Amino acid sequence: MKVILLENLRNLGVIGAVVYVKNGYARNLLLPHKYTTPFNIQVISPNKDIDHMFLIDQPYRFPSYLLYMRTAKDNGELFESVKETDVLFLLRKFNVYVWRDQLYMPTVFRRLGEHFVKITITNHVAVNVCIKILRQP
Repeated sequence: MKVILLENLRNLGVIGAVVYVKNGYARNLLLPHKYTTPFNIQVISPNKDIDHMFLIDQPYRFPSYLLYMRTAKDNGELFESVKETDVLFLLRKFNVYVWRDQLYMPTVFRRLGEHFVKITITNHVAVNVCIKILRQP
């Protein structure tokens, strides 16, 4: 069965993607929980307004920066690095729920200063968030 994703699903795809799944999976899980809608010609016709699938009418509010206080050596190296799970945990405190796959962090952060992470909302929408790591007094 072909369906259109209404939410980002880890193993299937991103919002707005047309995917093929088995009939039972669609009927028993995806459709009742409103994760997808059935694929038909009326849904994708140009006359229909499907902007909500691409999050155009839903503004995302991300914090401009995230602040971490960590203990560090005199040369600026952290005793405990900032990892993906730390960033995801702090984003959840701001009511921003993203998958680990949506968060791009080049490496774990091991030094004081400003670092940037990229959060991918859809294929066309991405947000850069600054991570400021300061020395804990």
